[in-house]
Amino acid sequence: MKDFANTNTALSVNEAVRLARQLIALRDPYTAHHENHVGEFAKAIAVEIGFDEKFQEELLIGGYLDDVGKIIIPVSILTKPGKLSPEEYSLIQNHVQAGFDLLKEVSLPSNITRAVLEHHERLDESGYPNHIKDDAISMQARILAIADVVGFHDVGSPLSSCADRDRSGPWFAVRQ
Repeated sequence: MKDFANTNTALSVNEAVRLARQLIALRDPYTAHHENHVGEFAKAIAVEIGFDEKFQEELLIGGYLDDVGKIIIPVSILTKPGKLSPEEYSLIQNHVQAGFDLLKEVSLPSNITRAVLEHHERLDESGYPNHIKDDAISMQARILAIADVVGFHDVGSPLSSCADRDRSGPWFAVRQ
């Protein structure tokens, strides 16, 4: 395919992000709704901490696209209520690498693609896909991880057992 980067027909980053979000919404409305929460909440965290506008916008985009790799997962698994089998969970874990592989082909800042790859890593090395820890995890990925967990529970995922939790608790207070 011809590279249109230097022509008027080239997609801007914002247009590419908007297109990806629309495709995600067509395939899995829950994931699209979740990603909206993640992007907005991640940006709000960055604003509160005092990061610059560029960092905030990169987090917004990273949150909007953090689960784009779920395109490789059958919808029946994404919407399955209850516990996943080990095989299904392994497939779910592959979404971060798939998302990274998709996004690295687009002219996005490397901070965004790295955050998408690392947003399920944990400080104690218990995360995935690369089991990295502490400072090896980017600040953007750490913030996305927080926003992802809060968004997961707030939206009420079919995979979450917390959809009916007490709305007066600390997670709800964070969103106020």
